[in-house]
Amino acid sequence: MEDLSIPDRTDRFSVLFVQAHVESLVVNKTLHLQYHRSKMLSDRVAELELHLNYPTTADRAQRAKIGALKRTNAQHLQSLWAADQQLQALREEKSQAEGLHKQTVDQLT
Repeated sequence: MEDLSIPDRTDRFSVLFVQAHVESLVVNKTLHLQYHRSKMLSDRVAELELHLNYPTTADRAQRAKIGALKRTNAQHLQSLWAADQQLQALREEKSQAEGLHKQTVDQLT
């Protein structure tokens, strides 16, 4: 590299720097993914150990999760019902507006 001129050295250094940076980003992303996979697996292992060692506690935890899911489901159903009611009201309003528009057009002709 000492045989190269200063601009060529600078170019070579820039290329090497960019390559090192790209490799660093790839390694960082890989480590990040591995960390999250490891965390998910360790959480799952802890959950399975809880089921194995303390079945009653695990049952309570599962019941609590089921209860939370049921409450969430009920809230979603309620929101869906309200949205359906609004949609029906809008359809009825649209139908009335179309009828009134048709009546007005008929009177004008």
